[in-house]
Amino acid sequence: MDSPAHTPDQQQGALGAIRGVLHSRWSRRTGLVAPVYPDAVANLSGHLTELIDIAERTRHCTGQASRLAGAVICAKCPFEFPPRDCPIRKTNQCALHELAEPILNAVRLSQSALPSPPQTTAGRAS
Repeated sequence: MDSPAHTPDQQQGALGAIRGVLHSRWSRRTGLVAPVYPDAVANLSGHLTELIDIAERTRHCTGQASRLAGAVICAKCPFEFPPRDCPIRKTNQCALHELAEPILNAVRLSQSALPSPPQTTAGRAS
């Protein structure tokens, strides 16, 4: 998925929103060698561009957002094994998989709270 670069404010807003969802809704501890959330939220920084894009593209597609997030994020996850076998997801211990919709909703809200970037026309700010 080719994604535009997002500003540091957008990325920090998304990361804060994800942290908020995980603090309020995720209390599971895994016995597997896996990220422990919400403490490991910083590990998600490599996925922020994809999460912001998925949140923007699926604004009106309830239910489809989590499938798209799974397809994109799981493909890059170090715990995913061919053929799409993930011991963490299989045992319902993957926070991103279990809370995809609330996380993407929080990312959408975090992005809507930011000022819009100036529109440009032929390289000039309008």
